[in-house]
Amino acid sequence: MNKRISMLFTIAAVAVLGATLFGSTYTQTQIRGQSLDVSKMDVNAIEQIHQMGGLQLVMPEAFADTDCGALSDSGRKVVEFNVTGQSVTLPIMGGKTYNAMTFSGQVPGPTLRVTQGDVVKMTLTLPADEVTGHGNDMHASQMGAGNFESINPGESKTYCYIAQSAGIFKYHCSGVKLIGMDQHVLSGMYGIAIVDPLNGYNKLMVE
Repeated sequence: MNKRISMLFTIAAVAVLGATLFGSTYTQTQIRGQSLDVSKMDVNAIEQIHQMGGLQLVMPEAFADTDCGALSDSGRKVVEFNVTGQSVTLPIMGGKTYNAMTFSGQVPGPTLRVTQGDVVKMTLTLPADEVTGHGNDMHASQMGAGNFESINPGESKTYCYIAQSAGIFKYHCSGVKLIGMDQHVLSGMYGIAIVDPLNGYNKLMVE
C-alpha cells in the first residue's frame, strides 16, 4: 500500500468517526453531501497526522458510561432531576388560555443546574391519563437522541449521564416513535440545563 492510499484510508477513518460522533447534529444526507478535496489540503499536515497514528475521535470512557448504578457508585455528585410530562391548560395574555404540553406543568420546563462532571439522574414520569407518549432529549449529555426514547402514559423511566461540557443547553420532548414530536416541543415541552464550569467562571474584564 503506497503512502497516498494509506493517507486516504486515514482520512476516511476520520470521516466515519466524525459521522458517528456528530450524527445527532448532522443528518446522514448532510454528511454524504460533503466532499473532501485532498489535493487542496496541506500534505505535510496530513503526513504528520498519519505518522502519529491518525486522529482518534472518541468520547473519553469516563463520560461514555450511562449505567445509573455504576455512575451512582463513581464518587461523583449525583443530581436528581425529576420531571412529569403532562398536558395542561395554561393562561396567556388577554385572559385567554391554550392547551400546552409541558414538563411538570410549566413552560419552559424546570431549569436543571449542575456543575461540570456531575452525574445527572433524570426521571421522566407520565400520568396514566396523559394523552400521548413523551420523551426527554437532554442536550447536555454526550448521548445520542436515541438513548432518550419516549415512554407511554402511566410509565416512568430514568436516564443517567455525566454532564461533561460546561455551557447552557436545551432539553426537549423526543422519541423517534412519536408522531408529531415537533408539535410537542412547539406546545411547550422544552427547558434549559445549565452546566457550570468545574473551576468556576473567569472574572469579567469589563463590568
